[in-house]
Amino acid sequence: MERGKIKWFNDVKGFGFILDKHAREVFVHRKHIQDFRPAMVEDEDEVSYELKIVDDKPQARKVKLLNIAPKKKFGAMAKKFYKDLITKKKPVVLKLHGRKTAEGRILRVEPYFLYLDIGGEELEIRKLDIKYLYMKNDAYLVQNKVRVDSTIRQLGLGPIEQVKDRFRLLWGDLMLHTAQRARLIFYLLEGESMLGMVDWFTKYEIHLKLTPQQSVLLFKHNLFNLRPFKPRD
Repeated sequence: MERGKIKWFNDVKGFGFILDKHAREVFVHRKHIQDFRPAMVEDEDEVSYELKIVDDKPQARKVKLLNIAPKKKFGAMAKKFYKDLITKKKPVVLKLHGRKTAEGRILRVEPYFLYLDIGGEELEIRKLDIKYLYMKNDAYLVQNKVRVDSTIRQLGLGPIEQVKDRFRLLWGDLMLHTAQRARLIFYLLEGESMLGMVDWFTKYEIHLKLTPQQSVLLFKHNLFNLRPFKPRD
């Protein structure tokens, strides 16, 4: 197998080029990308591939992701997510530490606080107290997808103030799980667990797809652990 880095890839057109170790361009079509979503491909991603010569031109087959370059698009996706909630005034449910719940419409989001409109009154919520949020229309489905691990709940864990004391989630590991569409089980500090696929993430949040239509936004400061899903689960 050969190794190289993505020079550029256009997901709309469905093709791009890999730059091999000799600085030669190798054509790659989306149909030959394995184990991860073509839409995830970005410049500088490192891949392995099987080299084929077609009409005297190098082409890549069986392309697999090896290492991930930082994803600039995810920050834009997070901004769009919040902007849609605010401008479209979508009702949301916030699950808070202490097994509390807040429902309303998001007015604005600041670095450390989120402001919610509850029946015409503004409520300031510290982000550190938010475990996850989801659309109110998805409440029934989400509630049925969330499980509780009694062993973790009995630990009586609350918000972790110091970043150094929080669960360490490696960017590269999460990026590979995301690109490979891995099904993951996330465990939260108060014992909740949920199974899904990561749609996108930032330094602070994880957008988790529970189904193709329903999702939750997890706050990374609330993570206790995660692991890949196994069929016996």
